[in-house]
Amino acid sequence: MSNCHAKLDSLVVSVSTKLRERGYKPVTIQRHQRLWENLGKYMEKQEVTTYTPDIGFLFLREFYEITVSEKLTKQERAHARSIKLLNDFLETGTIFPMEPKVSTVSALKLFGYLLADFKQFQQDKFSMTSTTLKNYDRYISRFLLYLEAHISEISMITPVLIINYCKILVEYAEGLTYNATCCMRVFLRYLYATEKVTMDYSSKVPNLTYRRKSRLPSVFTDEEVMKILDSIDRSNAVGKRDYAIILLARRLGLRSGDIRTLEFKHIHWERNIIEKTMQKTGKLLTLPLLEDVGAALIDYIKYARPAVSSPIVFWNCNAPMKPLSQQSIAQVLKRAANQASVNSAPDRSTGPHALRSTLASVMLSKDVPLPIISGILGHSDTHTIFELIRSNSRDVDSKSLVFPGKPTRRCSDAETTANRTTCCNY
Repeated sequence: MSNCHAKLDSLVVSVSTKLRERGYKPVTIQRHQRLWENLGKYMEKQEVTTYTPDIGFLFLREFYEITVSEKLTKQERAHARSIKLLNDFLETGTIFPMEPKVSTVSALKLFGYLLADFKQFQQDKFSMTSTTLKNYDRYISRFLLYLEAHISEISMITPVLIINYCKILVEYAEGLTYNATCCMRVFLRYLYATEKVTMDYSSKVPNLTYRRKSRLPSVFTDEEVMKILDSIDRSNAVGKRDYAIILLARRLGLRSGDIRTLEFKHIHWERNIIEKTMQKTGKLLTLPLLEDVGAALIDYIKYARPAVSSPIVFWNCNAPMKPLSQQSIAQVLKRAANQASVNSAPDRSTGPHALRSTLASVMLSKDVPLPIISGILGHSDTHTIFELIRSNSRDVDSKSLVFPGKPTRRCSDAETTANRTTCCNY
């Protein structure tokens, strides 16, 4: 396996067996097998007796006129997927999902401990979010699985192994390749910092550039927001809780993760502020405790919150009693939007992030400068807000804008705090 070549027949049998074990439909397996039959005929014509990844790429290019580095049609992606299955198994002894949404941690035999140690190291040093840790599972587990097929000790890693694995990543979509290489680079730095290897191999990972395609941010109109709020039945515990959650998102722009982790110590009633370290950025954010937000919180805490001794504010209203998950927080707004019959197009988000975008959009329409908006929403710079402007259909006065590409002066903490109460009242 580590020699990266094999008899095609035996390789096809192994991959087909693995697909059946993973629960792939027979029709899907048959589709792959038809392409592999064409591959076998191609290899016979070329008088090639063993399969290698290079043969697979040549076959795609000459038989189907497919180059995996280019943008592919749906059918072309399916053909490339068949070859990728062979290459993955040849390189690692297993197959991967089409996209790394599912980690391969459980498949690790030799280097699983390294992934666990690395995540703990990162968590202790940087306080990683759950999303970042999951990405490490997805991408680094695959890299380690590849290494397990070639070396028995992590100290045996070489630049050639790293470069060859990066060549495999070319088969993925641009965004996935970028994420994978970023995670690899961080992991290789960790190996060097903890003296598990004698050299910093992170420089051997290609430094790719990738910019996500801009999508239209989901923004609610004032009328839609009112319909959503009015649709909530605040006579029961669920309604009181959901109303408070939606106000925190709409009026203060809090992310779902920050709402989920909101504790009583973050709410300073005597100072009329909410002060909390943001889960995503690790930065301290100070926001005004607006009158309607405070009233909604009191209504929920006093009359609806379960009698549990926990610092977490938001909980399930029914058994089993546990704090709301981030997914549950997101569902609160989606449920309320559906109840209010607010239009939800397929490409339109109705989660809490849409309320953050709504708050930003409203402030922009009121000529609030970008640095202040960024400070209120907890962004490190104005780029995200500018993307909202660029793709937003609302007319925004030009004096709110900052020319892209030129540095923007960040407001001081004092300036930002002084403007928050005024701005959040929009």
